Amino acid sequence: LFFGIFKVSKLNSGFDFWQGKTQESALPKGFLLALIIIFIMQLMVFIRLPFKAEFFIPAIPFILIYFGKLFNQNDARLFAVTAVLSCFLFGFDYKNDFRGSPPTGASISFEAGGKDLYFDMLQGPAIIDHRKRLVKSKLVDDVIFWMLNQDKPAYLIAGWYWPEVELKDEKSSLVKTDYYATEQEIIEEHYNGVEIFYLPEINEANAKINAHYLADSLGKPWTPK
Repeated sequence: LFFGIFKVSKLNSGFDFWQGKTQESALPKGFLLALIIIFIMQLMVFIRLPFKAEFFIPAIPFILIYFGKLFNQNDARLFAVTAVLSCFLFGFDYKNDFRGSPPTGASISFEAGGKDLYFDMLQGPAIIDHRKRLVKSKLVDDVIFWMLNQDKPAYLIAGWYWPEVELKDEKSSLVKTDYYATEQEIIEEHYNGVEIFYLPEINEANAKINAHYLADSLGKPWTPK
Protein backbone atom coordinates (compact mmCIF):
# COMPACT_ATOMS: atom_id res chain seq x y z
CA LEU A 1 0.00 0.00 0.00
CA PHE A 2 2.69 2.49 1.03
CA PHE A 3 5.06 1.79 -1.84
CA GLY A 4 2.21 2.07 -4.35
CA ILE A 5 1.25 5.52 -3.05
CA PHE A 6 4.92 6.48 -2.69
CA LYS A 7 5.72 5.56 -6.30
CA VAL A 8 2.75 7.48 -7.71
CA SER A 9 3.53 10.57 -5.61
CA LYS A 10 7.14 10.61 -6.84
CA LEU A 11 6.56 10.01 -10.56
CA ASN A 12 7.23 13.62 -11.46
CA SER A 13 9.92 14.36 -8.88
CA GLY A 14 12.67 12.15 -10.25
CA PHE A 15 13.29 10.68 -6.80
CA ASP A 16 15.03 7.31 -6.79
CA PHE A 17 14.13 5.42 -3.62
CA TRP A 18 17.27 3.30 -3.74
CA GLN A 19 19.57 6.33 -4.19
CA GLY A 20 18.64 8.58 -1.29
CA LYS A 21 22.33 9.38 -0.83
CA THR A 22 21.95 12.48 1.34
CA GLN A 23 19.78 10.75 3.92
CA GLU A 24 21.72 7.49 3.66
CA SER A 25 24.99 9.24 4.49
CA ALA A 26 23.53 10.05 7.94
CA LEU A 27 23.36 6.36 8.82
CA PRO A 28 25.98 5.03 11.27
CA LYS A 29 29.01 3.48 9.60
CA GLY A 30 28.41 -0.21 8.93
CA PHE A 31 24.64 0.05 9.50
CA LEU A 32 23.69 -1.38 6.10
CA LEU A 33 26.09 -4.31 6.58
CA ALA A 34 24.61 -4.96 10.02
CA LEU A 35 21.10 -4.80 8.53
CA ILE A 36 22.00 -7.34 5.85
CA ILE A 37 23.58 -9.70 8.42
CA ILE A 38 20.51 -9.45 10.70
CA PHE A 39 18.19 -10.18 7.77
CA ILE A 40 20.26 -13.19 6.67
CA MET A 41 20.29 -14.57 10.24
CA GLN A 42 16.50 -14.27 10.49
CA LEU A 43 16.14 -15.86 7.05
CA MET A 44 18.23 -18.86 8.14
CA VAL A 45 16.00 -19.38 11.19
CA PHE A 46 12.89 -19.04 9.02
CA ILE A 47 14.18 -21.67 6.57
CA ARG A 48 14.67 -24.05 9.52
CA LEU A 49 11.06 -23.52 10.68
CA PRO A 50 9.18 -22.09 7.66
CA PHE A 51 5.84 -21.87 9.49
CA LYS A 52 7.29 -19.41 12.03
CA ALA A 53 7.23 -16.10 10.12
CA GLU A 54 7.48 -14.18 13.41
CA PHE A 55 11.22 -14.93 13.39
CA PHE A 56 11.52 -11.91 11.07
CA ILE A 57 10.17 -9.54 13.75
CA PRO A 58 13.61 -8.73 15.29
CA ALA A 59 14.74 -7.31 11.93
CA ILE A 60 11.80 -4.91 11.58
CA PRO A 61 13.11 -2.07 13.84
CA PHE A 62 16.37 -1.91 11.85
CA ILE A 63 14.48 -1.81 8.54
CA LEU A 64 12.28 1.00 9.87
CA ILE A 65 15.35 2.96 10.96
CA TYR A 66 16.74 2.62 7.45
CA PHE A 67 13.49 3.83 5.93
CA GLY A 68 13.38 6.72 8.39
CA LYS A 69 16.79 7.91 7.23
CA LEU A 70 15.78 7.71 3.56
CA PHE A 71 12.45 9.54 3.83
CA ASN A 72 11.77 13.21 4.30
CA GLN A 73 9.17 14.33 6.85
CA ASN A 74 6.17 14.04 4.53
CA ASP A 75 7.22 10.62 3.29
CA ALA A 76 7.74 9.44 6.87
CA ARG A 77 4.22 10.57 7.80
CA LEU A 78 2.79 8.81 4.74
CA PHE A 79 4.68 5.66 5.71
CA ALA A 80 3.33 5.81 9.29
CA VAL A 81 -0.30 6.31 8.21
CA THR A 82 -0.26 3.60 5.55
CA ALA A 83 1.55 1.23 7.94
CA VAL A 84 -1.32 1.59 10.43
CA LEU A 85 -3.96 1.19 7.70
CA SER A 86 -2.23 -1.91 6.34
CA CYS A 87 -2.84 -3.64 9.69
CA PHE A 88 -6.58 -3.56 9.02
CA LEU A 89 -6.88 -3.59 5.21
CA PHE A 90 -5.42 -5.36 2.15
CA GLY A 91 -4.29 -8.61 3.77
CA PHE A 92 -3.33 -12.04 2.47
CA ASP A 93 -4.11 -15.43 3.95
CA TYR A 94 -4.68 -18.99 2.79
CA LYS A 95 -8.00 -20.78 2.89
CA ASN A 96 -8.04 -23.32 5.68
CA ASP A 97 -11.08 -24.63 7.52
CA PHE A 98 -9.14 -25.27 10.72
CA ARG A 99 -6.82 -22.29 11.20
CA GLY A 100 -7.47 -19.77 8.45
CA SER A 101 -9.44 -16.54 8.55
CA PRO A 102 -12.65 -16.79 6.48
CA PRO A 103 -12.43 -14.42 3.46
CA THR A 104 -14.94 -11.60 3.03
CA GLY A 105 -16.93 -10.76 -0.10
CA ALA A 106 -14.21 -8.27 -1.07
CA SER A 107 -11.54 -10.95 -1.50
CA ILE A 108 -9.80 -12.31 -4.59
CA SER A 109 -8.79 -15.97 -4.57
CA PHE A 110 -5.76 -17.43 -6.32
CA GLU A 111 -3.41 -20.41 -6.06
CA ALA A 112 0.30 -20.34 -5.23
CA GLY A 113 2.68 -23.02 -4.04
CA GLY A 114 -0.07 -25.62 -4.13
CA LYS A 115 -2.21 -23.64 -1.66
CA ASP A 116 -5.45 -21.72 -2.10
CA LEU A 117 -4.76 -18.12 -1.10
CA TYR A 118 -6.76 -14.93 -1.13
CA PHE A 119 -6.20 -11.19 -1.10
CA ASP A 120 -8.81 -9.40 1.01
CA MET A 121 -9.35 -5.64 0.78
CA LEU A 122 -11.36 -5.57 4.03
CA GLN A 123 -9.00 -7.61 6.22
CA GLY A 124 -5.46 -6.75 7.23
CA PRO A 125 -3.02 -8.80 9.36
CA ALA A 126 -4.57 -7.68 12.66
CA ILE A 127 -8.11 -8.69 11.67
CA ILE A 128 -6.95 -11.87 9.95
CA ASP A 129 -4.92 -12.93 12.99
CA HIS A 130 -7.88 -12.34 15.32
CA ARG A 131 -10.27 -14.34 13.16
CA LYS A 132 -7.72 -17.13 12.73
CA ARG A 133 -7.45 -17.42 16.50
CA LEU A 134 -11.22 -17.77 16.77
CA VAL A 135 -11.20 -20.56 14.17
CA LYS A 136 -8.34 -22.38 15.92
CA SER A 137 -10.06 -22.00 19.30
CA LYS A 138 -13.21 -23.55 17.87
CA LEU A 139 -11.20 -26.58 16.76
CA VAL A 140 -9.54 -26.85 20.19
CA ASP A 141 -12.96 -26.75 21.87
CA ASP A 142 -14.04 -29.63 19.65
CA VAL A 143 -10.86 -31.53 20.56
CA ILE A 144 -11.46 -31.02 24.29
CA PHE A 145 -15.04 -32.27 23.95
CA TRP A 146 -13.78 -35.39 22.13
CA MET A 147 -11.08 -35.98 24.76
CA LEU A 148 -13.57 -35.83 27.63
CA ASN A 149 -15.81 -38.35 25.88
CA GLN A 150 -13.05 -40.73 24.80
CA ASP A 151 -13.62 -44.14 26.43
CA LYS A 152 -10.21 -45.68 25.67
CA PRO A 153 -6.58 -44.50 25.79
CA ALA A 154 -5.38 -42.38 22.90
CA TYR A 155 -2.29 -40.37 21.97
CA LEU A 156 -2.81 -37.02 20.24
CA ILE A 157 -0.09 -35.06 18.43
CA ALA A 158 -1.39 -31.50 18.64
CA GLY A 159 1.40 -29.36 17.16
CA TRP A 160 0.65 -25.64 17.17
CA TYR A 161 -2.74 -26.35 18.80
CA TRP A 162 -1.01 -27.93 21.80
CA PRO A 163 -0.62 -24.82 24.07
CA GLU A 164 -4.35 -24.06 23.95
CA VAL A 165 -5.26 -27.75 24.31
CA GLU A 166 -3.08 -27.92 27.43
CA LEU A 167 -4.63 -24.73 28.79
CA LYS A 168 -8.18 -26.00 28.38
CA ASP A 169 -7.54 -29.67 29.19
CA GLU A 170 -9.11 -30.68 32.52
CA LYS A 171 -6.69 -33.63 32.81
CA SER A 172 -9.62 -35.98 33.35
CA SER A 173 -9.56 -37.75 30.00
CA LEU A 174 -7.84 -40.89 28.72
CA VAL A 175 -6.08 -38.92 25.98
CA LYS A 176 -2.39 -38.07 26.26
CA THR A 177 -1.42 -34.97 24.26
CA ASP A 178 1.97 -34.03 22.91
CA TYR A 179 3.41 -31.03 21.06
CA TYR A 180 5.29 -33.08 18.47
CA ALA A 181 6.30 -36.73 18.65
CA THR A 182 9.65 -38.41 18.11
CA GLU A 183 9.96 -41.75 16.36
CA GLN A 184 10.50 -43.51 19.69
CA GLU A 185 7.45 -41.93 21.32
CA ILE A 186 5.14 -43.03 18.51
CA ILE A 187 6.57 -46.56 18.47
CA GLU A 188 6.10 -46.88 22.25
CA GLU A 189 2.46 -45.75 22.08
CA HIS A 190 1.79 -48.08 19.17
CA TYR A 191 3.47 -51.00 20.98
CA ASN A 192 1.24 -50.36 24.02
CA GLY A 193 -1.87 -50.61 21.83
CA VAL A 194 -2.74 -46.91 22.15
CA GLU A 195 -4.61 -45.33 19.25
CA ILE A 196 -2.60 -42.48 17.71
CA PHE A 197 -4.12 -39.32 16.25
CA TYR A 198 -2.77 -36.07 14.86
CA LEU A 199 -4.57 -32.76 14.32
CA PRO A 200 -4.94 -31.22 10.82
CA GLU A 201 -1.59 -30.61 9.06
CA ILE A 202 0.39 -31.64 12.15
CA ASN A 203 1.63 -34.84 10.49
CA GLU A 204 3.47 -32.71 7.91
CA ALA A 205 4.93 -30.39 10.54
CA ASN A 206 5.96 -33.33 12.70
CA ALA A 207 7.74 -34.92 9.73
CA LYS A 208 9.73 -31.71 9.12
CA ILE A 209 10.75 -31.33 12.76
CA ASN A 210 11.48 -34.96 13.68
CA ALA A 211 12.44 -36.33 10.24
CA HIS A 212 10.08 -39.33 10.18
CA TYR A 213 6.64 -40.20 8.83
CA LEU A 214 5.40 -42.56 11.53
CA ALA A 215 2.52 -40.22 12.34
CA ASP A 216 1.17 -40.97 8.86
CA SER A 217 1.80 -44.71 8.90
CA LEU A 218 0.87 -45.55 12.51
CA GLY A 219 -1.55 -42.72 13.29
CA LYS A 220 -4.63 -41.23 11.70
CA PRO A 221 -5.96 -37.71 11.28
CA TRP A 222 -8.37 -36.26 13.81
CA THR A 223 -11.04 -33.99 12.39
CA PRO A 224 -14.27 -32.59 13.89
CA LYS A 225 -17.31 -34.78 13.36
